[in-house]
Amino acid sequence: MADRYSTSQPTISRTIAAMTPVLADATADWIPVADDLDPEVVLIIDGTLLPCWSWADIPDLYSGKHHTTGVNVQVAATGVPDCFRSR
Repeated sequence: MADRYSTSQPTISRTIAAMTPVLADATADWIPVADDLDPEVVLIIDGTLLPCWSWADIPDLYSGKHHTTGVNVQVAATGVPDCFRSR
């Protein structure tokens, strides 16, 4: 991202660190947790590893399966457009 926006990696890191909690707060009402899901509805569940830079001091970010660092994200969807409707 730093190259794309002609800035430094520390600036990108600070921006992401500052914006992450803002985005989490802004979208919290639309992101369900497992207890919010209807047990009678069939869901499509998948996971992916979102790559990130290497953090030597946070070994939990290393994926042995993918041989890289990243954040494991799990996604559940009903497969129909209304799966993102407001609660």
